Amino acid sequence: MSASSYQDLIQHFGHDVEVVFYGSKKKPDNVAIECSTCGEVLMDFDRPKRPRSKTVSDKFTVARTWRVRVYVAEKMIQTWTIENRTEREAEKEAMCEIERMDPAPDDWTLTKEKKRCRTGARTRSRSQGPTSRP
Repeated sequence: MSASSYQDLIQHFGHDVEVVFYGSKKKPDNVAIECSTCGEVLMDFDRPKRPRSKTVSDKFTVARTWRVRVYVAEKMIQTWTIENRTEREAEKEAMCEIERMDPAPDDWTLTKEKKRCRTGARTRSRSQGPTSRP
């Protein structure tokens, strides 16, 4: 865009100015205000791209549970979970909390929580060996 100030724009006072588009008539790629007298583009904008639809495979759009771990001198000093957030949302939330910590931590991690077995089934350690029944 060439007209970015009062001085730039006042130079076109009295000129023929028009709105033009580039690309297809139904969906122009760009729209501009041009000075027909001197052929200068005063202002232009590209058509915004359509937002991507949310899909299950997209790690940034699926709400999950996240584990935050905070470290000082390579020792974990605090941990907490953030529930029902996308990765970006969880990262922002964690960063806000970490910025308020005193003293400031050296490092932190954000990891996806693993799904827990909710069936109530009991598991046994291999070291226990087989169960004998009388």
